[in-house]
Amino acid sequence: MEAYILTFDVGTSSCKAALFSMEGRMLATGRGSYGVNHLPGGRVEQDPAEILRGIRNALNELRGQGYALRNVQAISFSSQIAAHCLVDAADRPMTPVISWMDQRAIAQVDAYNAAFTPEDTARLTGMDMLITPAHTITKLRWFSDNQRGLLEKAKHIVQVKELILHALTGEWVTDPTSLKGMVNQQSGKPIPEIVEFTRCPDRLLPRVGMPYEEAGRVRPDVEGFEDLQPGTPVVIGWNDMNAACLGMCGLPEGSVGFDLTGTSEHLGVMMNDMPGDFICRGVNRVPFLQGYEVCYGVTSSGGQALDWYVKKVFSHGSVPEGYAELLGQLDGVKRSNVEKLIFLPYLEGERNPWNAPGGRGVFFGLNGNHDRVDMAYAVMEGVCFALRAIYERMPVHPESLVVAGGAARNDAWNRMKADCLGSVCRRLHTTEAGCNGAAILAMSHLRGERDLRQIARGMTGTIRDWTPDAGAAAYYDEKFARFMHLHDQLKSEFERN
Repeated sequence: MEAYILTFDVGTSSCKAALFSMEGRMLATGRGSYGVNHLPGGRVEQDPAEILRGIRNALNELRGQGYALRNVQAISFSSQIAAHCLVDAADRPMTPVISWMDQRAIAQVDAYNAAFTPEDTARLTGMDMLITPAHTITKLRWFSDNQRGLLEKAKHIVQVKELILHALTGEWVTDPTSLKGMVNQQSGKPIPEIVEFTRCPDRLLPRVGMPYEEAGRVRPDVEGFEDLQPGTPVVIGWNDMNAACLGMCGLPEGSVGFDLTGTSEHLGVMMNDMPGDFICRGVNRVPFLQGYEVCYGVTSSGGQALDWYVKKVFSHGSVPEGYAELLGQLDGVKRSNVEKLIFLPYLEGERNPWNAPGGRGVFFGLNGNHDRVDMAYAVMEGVCFALRAIYERMPVHPESLVVAGGAARNDAWNRMKADCLGSVCRRLHTTEAGCNGAAILAMSHLRGERDLRQIARGMTGTIRDWTPDAGAAAYYDEKFARFMHLHDQLKSEFERN
């Protein structure tokens, strides 16, 4: 009997299910999707039931490939976080899922920053973090300020991963990173001063466990999961960035960089000897596992910027045909023709290294000689510059960056990133880094092995490198300086949005 590990990577608008062999080889994937509702006033919500249907659809795609799910030995997760809903005493959602993109809690961010300094936050939480409307802290305070009656009837505030864990096991449990800001990252316990700020009881927080620990066991006859064996262990899992980071980098000797591509992009460095006096400015410094730390930033301006351009501007037919046409023409772009053409990619605002929800996309320097391929090239460069704004704030600049996610398939973009950042870009053997990291966590649980180095080492190989072109350094240094100058000049306009 062939045995499997089942993992889910639950993103903002889609999810993937993946089956792994017990040796760590990915065998098959399935995909599901669900909607994101953009509402007036910066509100962004999702339907919890629709997300669960998307999970079931992803699993159905695996079934359709002939794999016997009764042979699954463990289940684990990688998931978006900062997407919250309240559940009642009967364990039913009381609210939509409030997305990480939601801006309703901006006033609560201001209230938090008036009450706590960055030094207070670091001391209390055990990490450096920039508080935004996405976090549990500010959303709880928003509920307290605006829907107190609803809040008083709630059993827990939970996130997407907890909804799926509960559906499978009947348990409400999360991990410390998912509750960053509300619980200390070393102890996993609620922080009294911050709980008091939210004006909410800490009973609203689910139980906290480590990402490789067991949340519970599969219950019999769970809708959509009936062919899983009851009693199969379900591992708590991790947030998408940490799970993907584990799936990309493992636990390396020294330091290694990573670029997790997607709708947004996470860029950072993992190391076990981060300078103790390093001050994060606009980026996050978080504990990882086994003495490792990760310093990273998130740009909201990743793959969605190029998707927008291909769908809305470039493509004359289907989107796949548009991408194929574009990729076939990028090599013909001459840098001398686009050196004055700059694109600010902040179509949905920005998170790091500056919190700018009012940021917007801007083409600057267009002339009559530019065509739509030149503009696409500028969009890709603009995302590279958004990443470089984060990269320059890292405590070290590693020699290499592991690249994963859907955009890692774009060879031209990988080469551009290597040239712009001045680091070798190494493509992970799979684009599904989150599923890969979740599988490492599940294997750790099954083997009773808390030192993940050996497990991760066999699952984090890369398949291609892009080495920086020394001749491109001056071009990107000069153009990045102009990109930053343009951003600074428009900052006050963004703040008015």
